Amino acid sequence: DAPLVEALRASPRPFLPASEAASSDTASERVVEAVRVASSNPALECFGVDGTGVLLGVAAAQALGALRVRALVFPLELSLSAPAQEAFIRQLGRNRCLRSITLSSTNLDAAADGP
Repeated sequence: DAPLVEALRASPRPFLPASEAASSDTASERVVEAVRVASSNPALECFGVDGTGVLLGVAAAQALGALRVRALVFPLELSLSAPAQEAFIRQLGRNRCLRSITLSSTNLDAAADGP
């Protein structure tokens, strides 16, 4: 999707919409790729994700938590597998750029089903 890729490359506040992915693995790969593209964006200040309907894995959680932005925004849903929850929290603790995180709905306070 060309407009999304352009936003990831140049917008200070890109937003990754919900995935139509059939599996959590595919959705996680999509998040990892979006973070990879956005990481080279010199204007990047905030990164938003709609994780509705998918359980993200460790690779996606690590990528999101390590992204060098001032703000992460999850305005709808963020669901992480149990190992991904730990990876996300660990990466957030190491992220010296992050100043705020907005979570509307998440499973970070409870064990998740799945890998």
